[in-house]
Amino acid sequence: MEKTRATQIEALREQFQQRGVRKVKLGGFDVDGVLRGKYLSLDKFWGAAEGGLGFCDVIFGWDLGDQLYDNATVTGWHTGYPDVRATVDLTTFRMIPWEPGTAASSSTSRPSPASRSPSPRASSSNAWRTRRDRWVSR
Repeated sequence: MEKTRATQIEALREQFQQRGVRKVKLGGFDVDGVLRGKYLSLDKFWGAAEGGLGFCDVIFGWDLGDQLYDNATVTGWHTGYPDVRATVDLTTFRMIPWEPGTAASSSTSRPSPASRSPSPRASSSNAWRTRRDRWVSR
């Protein structure tokens, strides 16, 4: 039986307490496959785990050296680098051994329906869902 999100969050809270987690590094992958992230306090992380959070889509508009692409069409100065909705993937929790009291988790960006997402995780998830839906509908 699949756990509900609330049940997964409660189990994660218990693990965090047992392991002394004080902050979480939440990350997402850019178009080059580089993990980009930010540190969240536990209060902010639990809010993000329950309802998502905004994540600037500039990670889809810069290169490995953090230089902005001048020919990007998905995001850029023309879009104002808006936030995309990021959802915490609760199954990716890990402790960061070299940062005591710090956990890591990844996220998946979910742009507005009107935009196209270059997010590698979102793209692969969308492709998987499309294939699954085609198979199930047969």
